[in-house]
Amino acid sequence: GITIILGLGEGIEDLPALFELIRKLSLDRITFYSLNPQDGTSYEDQPPPSSIYQSGVIALTRLNFPEIEIIGGTWIDQLPNIGLMLLAGANGITKYPLFSMFGNRYGKKVEEEVKFANRKLLGTFSDLDVLRGIKKLGKERMPNYVCKKKKPKITDEAAEKISEMKKEIDAAVEEYVSTAERRLR
Repeated sequence: GITIILGLGEGIEDLPALFELIRKLSLDRITFYSLNPQDGTSYEDQPPPSSIYQSGVIALTRLNFPEIEIIGGTWIDQLPNIGLMLLAGANGITKYPLFSMFGNRYGKKVEEEVKFANRKLLGTFSDLDVLRGIKKLGKERMPNYVCKKKKPKITDEAAEKISEMKKEIDAAVEEYVSTAERRLR
């Protein structure tokens, strides 16, 4: 697959060239981000493209490539774009700092956008009981079940290293869960 950043000077008139590239490379996945201007770059004063532009590019790509996997990327300050991208034909979303938004208004906004786009969210951005391991997600929300992915194969050497690191891993998980719980109080 490839990743495309929209808002670097291209326009709708450039889409035929992109579609030709997709065909030529036989791509099966494409991720579309919108420019997130950064200070100190030549784009620092450039506004990000409108949400309708990104969604329009996704929609035209979906119409031309019904089988391709399309991922829509946005930033935490652009969460309302999620619903538009999903309605336009994106299969999924990306680029969220899950660890800093779990359970707070940002995590809940992601879930709301997915719900109002009439899509199912695999996983959770807000259920602390799932995070704590007290409760399990239903099969319809478990990525490995829904996507029918095979379990990863772990070498004996890797399994041994994981076992040796169990205390550190457990401590890191507990610290993360505690941090998420504190933020929700």
